[in-house]
Amino acid sequence: MYLKATVGGIEQTTSSIIRQYIWYDVENTDAPVILASSLSGQTITAQQYSTTDIPYQVYKQGVSSIAVDYYLDDATDPYDHVVLEDTNVGTLSYLAATSGEHTITIKVEDQSIVVNFNITPLDINVSPVSGAIIDFDPTSLTNSSSNRLPSWTVGSKTYALTASENFNWSDDASGGGYKNEEDGKAFVIKAGSYVDLNYPFFGLDSQNKSVLDNGAEMKIIFKTSAVRDIEAVWFNNTGTVTNKTVGLQLGTHYGWLKTDKAVNTNQ
Repeated sequence: MYLKATVGGIEQTTSSIIRQYIWYDVENTDAPVILASSLSGQTITAQQYSTTDIPYQVYKQGVSSIAVDYYLDDATDPYDHVVLEDTNVGTLSYLAATSGEHTITIKVEDQSIVVNFNITPLDINVSPVSGAIIDFDPTSLTNSSSNRLPSWTVGSKTYALTASENFNWSDDASGGGYKNEEDGKAFVIKAGSYVDLNYPFFGLDSQNKSVLDNGAEMKIIFKTSAVRDIEAVWFNNTGTVTNKTVGLQLGTHYGWLKTDKAVNTNQ
C-alpha cells in the first residue's frame, strides 16, 4: 500500500507499506511450514559490497524453534544456518563481493523462496588483500548467524572470537553485535561488554615469531561514539618480549604501537 498525491503540480509517492498475512487450521497439527517474503521472486539491483536486507516470515504450528538455511547461487550446501527462537520473523543480510547475477535461496524444510540479484560493480577496487591470516568481515553476518563468533585456523592452531557473558545480542538499539549503521554494516560492542580474539597479532608465539622480524600489515576500520571515559581502551593486543611490552593498544582518542626497542610514547 502506498499514497500518491500531486502537490504544487509535482506528483509525490510515499514508500510502500507491505503486510503479509498467514492463515492456518488450528486443528491440523500436520500442516506444512509456511515461508514468505515480500522480496520473493523479485530481482533487486544493488551495488557490489553493499548490504541488502531480505526480511522473511516463517511459521510452523506448534513449534517455537525453526531452523533456516541460506543458499547462494547453485550451491547444494548452505553458506549459513540460523535458528529462530520464539519468533516468526527473520532477516538475511546479503552482501555480494562479486558483480553479476546472483540468487539467494532461503529454505525451511521443503519450503523455499528465491530472491534474484543484479550486482553492479564498483568503480574502485576494494577487494580484501589476499593472504590475510585473520579477516573479520561483519557485512554478511547477523546476530542469529550460527557463526556469529567466527574462528580461523592458522597452521595447527585454531583462533576464535569469544564474547563476554553480558554481551547483549539483541537486534534493537540496546544491543550490540552486527548492526546496519549509518556508515555501513558494523560489529558493535557496547560499553561494559567485550569480545576477545586469542590470536597473537604480533607473533608472540613460536608459530608466528617471524612477524616480529619481517613485519606484517594490519588494517582496522573502527568508530567510537558516546564515550564517557576519555581513557577508555577498546583494542588491546600486547605481550612481553625480552621483558618489554610489545603490541598495539587503541583508545578512543589515542593509540600506541610498541616494539621491543621502542619507548613508551603515544602517537
